[in-house]
Amino acid sequence: MRSYTLPPHHYAASWKVDEESRLSNAEITELGRRYVLADGLEKEDLLLQLCRHFHPYLMKYLVMICRGHVPVWKGGVINSDASAFLGYFLGKGQKLDMVSARAIVTSLHLAFKGMDGAEVYDVLMATFLEAVAKYDPAYTEKVKRVVECIEHELLSRKQIHSGELRRHLDLDCDRYLRLLSRRGFLSAVKGKDGKISGWVRTGIWPPPEEFFTSGAIGFAYYVQTWFRYYLQQWIEGRLSELEAKDGVYNDTFLKGELRDKAGSRAGNNDGSFLREPKALDETVRPSNRIQGAPNFADVELYSRQMDLSRLNIEWVEKTEDPLFSELSKNERYLLYLHFNKGLKPKELASTFDTTPEEIKKDLDELIEKIRSLAILTISDTGQ
Repeated sequence: MRSYTLPPHHYAASWKVDEESRLSNAEITELGRRYVLADGLEKEDLLLQLCRHFHPYLMKYLVMICRGHVPVWKGGVINSDASAFLGYFLGKGQKLDMVSARAIVTSLHLAFKGMDGAEVYDVLMATFLEAVAKYDPAYTEKVKRVVECIEHELLSRKQIHSGELRRHLDLDCDRYLRLLSRRGFLSAVKGKDGKISGWVRTGIWPPPEEFFTSGAIGFAYYVQTWFRYYLQQWIEGRLSELEAKDGVYNDTFLKGELRDKAGSRAGNNDGSFLREPKALDETVRPSNRIQGAPNFADVELYSRQMDLSRLNIEWVEKTEDPLFSELSKNERYLLYLHFNKGLKPKELASTFDTTPEEIKKDLDELIEKIRSLAILTISDTGQ
């Protein structure tokens, strides 16, 4: 196990947080609000204060990764924040207990292969900053402005388009429309190409007044929720790189288990803030890449018959590999960007001009298709 002690020259090595001087949740939220509104040197100073405050939080994850330690409360109860994070890696129908938690935690280091403790901390800090960048204390107000615009300026429109809203509000309204759709107030309209072309009101439109009375979400709650989500995504990306190594193949891919089809456990990725886990927006499927220690095996015998290809641009353009030759160029390009370049669904959605949800659905379908082809190919070649 690697050391979790930061070297003396590391920027965070001297950061200490006195329990008596720790800020309350309300004070942290106010600090986060000030950070969002500030600029220049003031913004940098406020960000540094936030980083120092959350240093113990990041150290908890550093110890968990480097030492395989499960954070627990007094009495042996697993820390609630750690429990929410480890839940991402549970298999379908599996519950988190100390046994399953230890199995997951002692495998996390696989995603940080070759890194020392300071480098792992830097990954955690980058993930934290990514979460901080999404915080928007005015989110509820912006959702209300979108609803009011639909109710007044666009009252006569049967179908609502984000472009029209943008002209009235000078906001990128897609994220707010998706939230209203998930709450059942709007319904997406798709064109012949399957892409969302607009939105229509449902029978329960408009949202009731209490929908807007919750106020801004707490900074700590929001950032920790997003931190867990982004860290899980980073770990999955790193493990995907390992799965794509030449001469190494993960049998969970062949079994169609690259992503478990179980329920959602993660934070939303459209910037909305919700207080109950069951209401979190973005469907992020738990992964079994950690739990159960995925089996990696040399596939030299398979490759002799099946020519398992490297995922590169030439492979995207053309391949003789029977496992992938039946796929279209677009399908191979999607696999290449996701598994070779490590792009996340949100980034892929921008490239393919669709939604992250559609990207996840396409990846799931592709993986299932490849799994079926692999079984048929192996049978045909007598493997």
